[in-house]
Amino acid sequence: MEEVIEEVRRIIAQGGPFTEILATLRDSEAVDFKAIMVIYVLREAVGMPIVEAREIIARLDADLHPLVSAEDLDTTAERYLAPYRTRTP
Repeated sequence: MEEVIEEVRRIIAQGGPFTEILATLRDSEAVDFKAIMVIYVLREAVGMPIVEAREIIARLDADLHPLVSAEDLDTTAERYLAPYRTRTP
């Protein structure tokens, strides 16, 4: 589980899209791929408040497939992920 959290932290820091985070979690055998685990991983990886993570999750169906286009999902998620991105001069 710790490796997955580190990978998500890296994706976020490097500016990766939320759809990449979802794919990482979906492909991981260490994570039970459910909404609550996505929220947990975001919280552990970067300290994202649960309320913000839920705003992103609200754009996914029960099986965690996007209810909107991947582009719209990534755009929405970026509003919440932006504060956790690595800033470079």
